[in-house]
Amino acid sequence: MLEEDGFVKAVQQFETEVKAAPEPEKSILHNLLGQLYRTYLQNQRWRIQERTAIPDGEGGDILTWSAEQIEKQALLHLQASVQQEQILLATPVDYVSAISRPGQLDSVGNEPVRPTLFDLLAQNVLDHFSNEQSYLTEPAYKFYLDQPEAFAPAPDFVKFKFETRDSSSGKWLAIQLFQRVLATHLAQNREAALIDADLKRLLFVKNSAVLENKDELYRQALAVLHKTYYNHPSDAEIVHLLAQAWIEQDQQLPESKGDLLKQAEAECADAIKRHPNTFGARQCAALLHDIRLPALNIEVEQVNLPGKSALFSVSYKNLSAVWVKVVQVPNDPDQFAQVNWENRLEWLNGQKTVQQKRWAINNPGDYRMHRTELSLDALPAGSYFVLVSSSPAFDANDAVVSFAPADFSQLAGIAFPQNGKQRFAVADRASGAPLAGVQADFFETRWESGQRRNVRQLIKQQQSDQEGLLQPGIDNRRGYSVRLSRKTDTLWLDQSYRDFRTTSIPDRPREVQFFTDRALYRPGQTVYFKGILLQRDENDFPK
Repeated sequence: MLEEDGFVKAVQQFETEVKAAPEPEKSILHNLLGQLYRTYLQNQRWRIQERTAIPDGEGGDILTWSAEQIEKQALLHLQASVQQEQILLATPVDYVSAISRPGQLDSVGNEPVRPTLFDLLAQNVLDHFSNEQSYLTEPAYKFYLDQPEAFAPAPDFVKFKFETRDSSSGKWLAIQLFQRVLATHLAQNREAALIDADLKRLLFVKNSAVLENKDELYRQALAVLHKTYYNHPSDAEIVHLLAQAWIEQDQQLPESKGDLLKQAEAECADAIKRHPNTFGARQCAALLHDIRLPALNIEVEQVNLPGKSALFSVSYKNLSAVWVKVVQVPNDPDQFAQVNWENRLEWLNGQKTVQQKRWAINNPGDYRMHRTELSLDALPAGSYFVLVSSSPAFDANDAVVSFAPADFSQLAGIAFPQNGKQRFAVADRASGAPLAGVQADFFETRWESGQRRNVRQLIKQQQSDQEGLLQPGIDNRRGYSVRLSRKTDTLWLDQSYRDFRTTSIPDRPREVQFFTDRALYRPGQTVYFKGILLQRDENDFPK
């Protein structure tokens, strides 16, 4: 660590040691050396990939080898580390107690999950083989894990012969090693070690297989394990994976009525009761917390018509009531933007409340997300935030809270390009009629180092003409924001604009723009829309 190329020198020292070491030290050194090569390859990947490979057998070392040659070395050492199976099986894992740390998961129900040195080294090798990243040249006869027998119960799995011509395939080598590990546990009737290795095998196969029905085969294999080892303390770990698989299945099948999540919840709760204080029970408890956790999210139309009620969408889970609050905020989006994220809810709760209501909502008890629409009473023109909460306090410490901005304005601003210049049209939001005499203020935002924040500066003012048009003609290099106002009605457009034409405008003699009456619809709700046919002249002006 204190010398130049210290890592490389350590690898070279290991290479020297491994040649003279007796067993089982030789196997341990092979295992560590394989991991060192892999670590070096991962850490120096950006540099190693630039190297030109030297022919095998022409000397060289880790400082000159290509990525493929280094991975071959890692592969050779890792394979060598588990070759002396009988010696390693006869060596208890305590043999390496001086260079290892005991862990809480070393045993289940007083049964060790890595009872021998072979198990410990094999797990390290499997972690390497399970890595999807490979630097080896891909052969024309690449091994694909497409055999359903890979999901078979352990006694059948260990007997199946997985054929391949790609003997360097990490997936094939992993399958071979899983068979050897499981066979030893079956022969010695070590249930905790068998279950631990089998769960790892099934996860590997699920992630690596190219079978269309692999998810179903995975769930079936876990169900068999669950039934077989129902009374074993490791069953809680099986249930945890099985419940996760049901959750994934539920997400893939939106037409599901929620029975899968209810089943996952029930099985996790049962496993915790049957096998308390186990690692699997802790896993199930964490998953159970996520399943039962309330969730809440709100979506509101960005701009709504003043003086009329407005609908908003609420997505929720595990709730039977929500509290809705509307607060009025200053008509300046920068004020909210400059509030730190962790302080925004507190800031909103400090604003003036103009509406508040409790809504009862339907909770089917299926632990799934649902969506409904609620309404706001009519509000005058202005800027607001709508907050929804699972409690009347709107406190994120003991409830779930979601909020979204909502502007109420009769004004609508439409931005469009014309001859490379940014133009705007101002219209009545309800009728679409052009509005003349609407004040438009154009602002540039700049960083003020003295104030340590962004400051908005007014750079131009203009009023819309009889056709509701604005032609600001602001310098190309400046990005700017736009504020429209008429009497007490103020609306900030939600983008930054600039006059900049990167390419010539293509020949578009006609185009159609469609408008809908709203952004969110309930299933079965009528959609009202209109299409406006535009014809552009040689100046790109629409008619």
